[in-house]
Amino acid sequence: KYSNIDFEIIDCLNPKYSIGEILSLISKKRYLCVIFVSRIEGIQSTKEIISKIKDIKPTQKTIIYGDICEYAPNFFKKYMKVDAIIKSGDWELSLSEYIDYLLKTKKGKKFYGVDILKKKRWLIGERGKILHNAGWMLPDIESNMFDIEIYNSLSHKELTIGVSRGCPFNCKFCPIILTTGLKDRRKDIKEIINYLKKYKH
Repeated sequence: KYSNIDFEIIDCLNPKYSIGEILSLISKKRYLCVIFVSRIEGIQSTKEIISKIKDIKPTQKTIIYGDICEYAPNFFKKYMKVDAIIKSGDWELSLSEYIDYLLKTKKGKKFYGVDILKKKRWLIGERGKILHNAGWMLPDIESNMFDIEIYNSLSHKELTIGVSRGCPFNCKFCPIILTTGLKDRRKDIKEIINYLKKYKH
């Protein structure tokens, strides 16, 4: 969708990057926004790095998504210096809502799946949209959207891929329906097999 935008991927689990190097990169370049994916176990370090980004570059737009955002969006609004939060829907669609907003190409006044901070006031988005089961991409290892170095450094070169989204069971302990809904959406078996054959190395 965004052929006119360059994306830069940094896997913060990769030991080649220190927080200092990431902050230096952000301070030197002009990014439309910095997108964070956060898990519960990494929330403290995510909080620290976003705070430091805002200290060195207060105007830098930041957005966050991940399982914890659906559980506690108000935590991010209160304790993190983020400009937007993905709270529901397939993250690709919700992120594009915010990117379109920043590019000023967003049509209409409603936002889907994202809450946006504007002039110190939170604009609350509608429930996020979801893609058809064939609508999301499996990781393209040969693209610049994938940091393959960290995976090649693992002894078994492991790569986890998601082949389904949504779940028909509404278990109280699981956040999956908050993001991807109650409908079970699975990739076609042939697509998965072809992907495995292509990237089995």
